Amino acid sequence: MVLINKKMKKIKLYQWLTVIVFIALYSCQEEGITDGYLSNDIRYETNPFVVRQGEIRSSPPLSVYGSTAPVEVELLDIRRVGSEETAEAWLQDYPTPIWVGAMDPEVDTTLAAILENKIETRDLPVFRIEEIGGRIMISSQTWNVEPGEYTIDVRVSNSAGSRVVEDATTIIVEQGQDYRLGFQESFFTSVNQPQGWIWRPLEVEVNFDPSGSNKIILKWMDKNGDFFNPSEGEVINGWTEGWRHYFQENTPWGYELTDEAMIFEFPYPPFPSNPQAWVYSYRIPSQFISEYGEEWFADMDFNTRLHDIRVYKDGTYTFIIKCNDIERRDPNAPDPIVEESEVEGE
Repeated sequence: MVLINKKMKKIKLYQWLTVIVFIALYSCQEEGITDGYLSNDIRYETNPFVVRQGEIRSSPPLSVYGSTAPVEVELLDIRRVGSEETAEAWLQDYPTPIWVGAMDPEVDTTLAAILENKIETRDLPVFRIEEIGGRIMISSQTWNVEPGEYTIDVRVSNSAGSRVVEDATTIIVEQGQDYRLGFQESFFTSVNQPQGWIWRPLEVEVNFDPSGSNKIILKWMDKNGDFFNPSEGEVINGWTEGWRHYFQENTPWGYELTDEAMIFEFPYPPFPSNPQAWVYSYRIPSQFISEYGEEWFADMDFNTRLHDIRVYKDGTYTFIIKCNDIERRDPNAPDPIVEESEVEGE
């Protein structure tokens, strides 16, 4: 009997607690409190948010910490840190090229066709915030914004109400550059040693012509200033190991080989738009090399690797890759092996 009475008391206690909770919730609704929850600790986790002029960047969404979805976000102001004036350059419209359709490899076989059918230029602001989630979107037109530190105020809203978040994040704009080129290196390989022997630094000269058409030109020059001929196979793709790439992977519309260069047209900067920092590997076969800096490398292929080629402005970029360890074999010169055999035959 004692056990039964205790159980009955517990059941009655739970019933009374349920009634109390129900009354409390009902009272809140009567006082005008709406459904949902809006956190007091809403913020951007990426703070500061750093962008370099000419780059296309986006941030993660706002961290809303359990707030009821969807959370709508509205930009109230963007200004320099320490200033009360709106930085209008962020909000002005600028001609901005954008993709308006997916590439069709059966139709979009030339860059001209892509520019005509798949890319449009529209007037868009440099800065915008996605209405749902608050992701910050920054276009490549940051060339129109002065480098420095900026801050933003936003209003966040959901079914529970709205709240103003001042200084939600700091945006740091760094001075841009015409192009980017990561590390450069060279090494020798053979069929038996594709991994390479003796890795060395590689000198690359870059010339930029802002008045030229949108092209990236790669040229390989020997120690005497003579250029290797890609159109005759004097420069070919490097040894492949999965993580190495070739710049032509960025131009599915094609590229041009001349007697001095590889030429890649691009639609608009920044290019490549792929955010991955790829390593581009090319090789000069041994039959096109007449002299090596060290005899030990004789009959080996000469390899060059360029890391993360990227351009940020319209124009023509020429990358001259200086192969100072080798001398190009003149294709019109007699083969020294054949010549020696003829002399012995006499």
